[in-house]
Amino acid sequence: MEENKSCYNCRYFYQHYIIHLKGIRPLECGHCSRQKIKAKELSKFPFRVGCEFWEYKEDSDRSRKSIVDALNKMEKEIHEILLILKLNESKNFKIN
Repeated sequence: MEENKSCYNCRYFYQHYIIHLKGIRPLECGHCSRQKIKAKELSKFPFRVGCEFWEYKEDSDRSRKSIVDALNKMEKEIHEILLILKLNESKNFKIN
């Protein structure tokens, strides 16, 4: 299977984002942590075909899964805190 060697799936590429009314959206730009992009090449960056430093971003799927797992754990813990607060409120307990 031949890989698409673009900046978007390179380990050295960092996507730039914008906060938009409907959430965070990726921009059609970013930066490379491996090389300085020359001024004449900036209009073509990020490159659709990777450069000589291109390396596959192997751990992106793994890190995404670990982020989702952490968020799910946080959601559960926040829900438990909410239940405790509601219980304390119903019993008129004060939290110091």
